[in-house]
Amino acid sequence: MSGLIGINFEDVMQIPAQVSKHLPNILPKLCKYHLKIMPNYLKIQCINLVMNHFFKEAITDGELDFLENKTFQINVDDIHYSTTITLKNQKLIALNHHDTADVILKSSFNPLILLISRKEDPDTLFFNRALAIEGNTALVLEIKNWLDSLDFDLLPKPMQKALIDYSKMI
Repeated sequence: MSGLIGINFEDVMQIPAQVSKHLPNILPKLCKYHLKIMPNYLKIQCINLVMNHFFKEAITDGELDFLENKTFQINVDDIHYSTTITLKNQKLIALNHHDTADVILKSSFNPLILLISRKEDPDTLFFNRALAIEGNTALVLEIKNWLDSLDFDLLPKPMQKALIDYSKMI
């Protein structure tokens, strides 16, 4: 597709092979740095906006009611980032600080990308010790089933392509 000035953006976005082989080591570090300098309130606003946009239909249909007044924490160890999510009044909310959660999902950046891009399923990542889920057993099963059922097509096409391309590099 050509841009306004005649530039083919797909050609511009091609990553040279010598760079792409290092990207799985570089990208988590870049994310870690940017998350470190980003104000916490901005991270929370972004998470809330994105979650409620992409999961609007699931929230409306009651598919996430299992999170009502429960807490689900996601820890991404290698980038030193953690967020806790709950559902209140038909809205997913990232909490500012939450010491304990009903369920904790632990992983590192690249396995989560593989999960989101559907290149790996949660069970495979769990058995390969790339993903750990602990806490309230019933809620763990609800979250695992929800992760299994996530529709990759909810994401915009350019994001899908970026995730698929990156997951091939991992």
